[in-house]
Amino acid sequence: MTKHSVIGSNKFCSSVTHIMYLKTLELTSVALDTIVLDLLNNACLVLQNLLLIVCLMDVEEISSCSLENLDMIDHILLNENFVIF
Repeated sequence: MTKHSVIGSNKFCSSVTHIMYLKTLELTSVALDTIVLDLLNNACLVLQNLLLIVCLMDVEEISSCSLENLDMIDHILLNENFVIF
């Protein structure tokens, strides 16, 4: 019988729930697609500032009710129909 490790703990789960209160997020050298941005949008309910540095982006849009500032530095857009809402 193989023993499987469970990733996460009460401490980890507790810190994940705090993401909903995150107001500023800086991401560097990451690949973002629609799924990842939707997860961030749904998890970070009060996100006001998003800084993307050297990110590969395969999305058509970035939209958020709470986002006030979006800064993108040296990004690569894979979708030529990209718009910001």
